[in-house]
Amino acid sequence: MQKATVFYNSGFAGACDAVASLTNVYKLNKTYHQNASLGFGSRTGSNCYMFN
Repeated sequence: MQKATVFYNSGFAGACDAVASLTNVYKLNKTYHQNASLGFGSRTGSNCYMFN
């Protein structure tokens, strides 16, 4: 299974929330209703909150 990363802006830019496989997340920390983008695998940013 892979980690999923939600970025604040499209194009995998801005703040992000990274979620490990099989992790329950009820509210994201750094991202919310914007022009978000989603990446799988090892995509992370410098301003990324890691859910483990």
